[in-house]
Amino acid sequence: MIRKLSPAHKLTTKHTFMLIAVIIIAPTLAVGAMSLVITLIGEPLVGALASDEAEDNNLTWQIKALESNWGVTVPDSVVLKEYHESKVGPHGEHDAVYALHAAEVEGTWLDLEFTSPSPRRVNLISGIAESAGAAHIVNDTSTLSCAVVKGNDEYRSLTACLTPGADAGLLLLERIT
Repeated sequence: MIRKLSPAHKLTTKHTFMLIAVIIIAPTLAVGAMSLVITLIGEPLVGALASDEAEDNNLTWQIKALESNWGVTVPDSVVLKEYHESKVGPHGEHDAVYALHAAEVEGTWLDLEFTSPSPRRVNLISGIAESAGAAHIVNDTSTLSCAVVKGNDEYRSLTACLTPGADAGLLLLERIT
């Protein structure tokens, strides 16, 4: 037996289908609209962030992190030319290489005795540079003159190395594991 539905019941069924359509379609439309807004607004925002980074040629945030991690004070005259870092692990472990331009090193903030690194330290320096993607900076460890700034093992160390020649400078090699 087929029952005839009352007009009120038909109206309710019609509204139910509309409600289902709104529940399914509306979120999709909302997500699409938000994506469009983010795309349109995001590009100028990314450009603004990139230009802010470009203006900060000294990469001061890395220097501040270096000071904080190791308790050293880097003078304002020191300029960070390049910074390379390995992927940071879940506990903050990483390798980093800071290529600095420092007019004066000895007798200043790094009052260290720079010597030819031991074979063990050469291996550590090469490993840090390779891990951080900076092997091109430390291509000839035999020409380096190095000193341990803080720490002295392969698990947590900061090593400073003077680079000779026309591009003379200072490398800081950091390992935190």
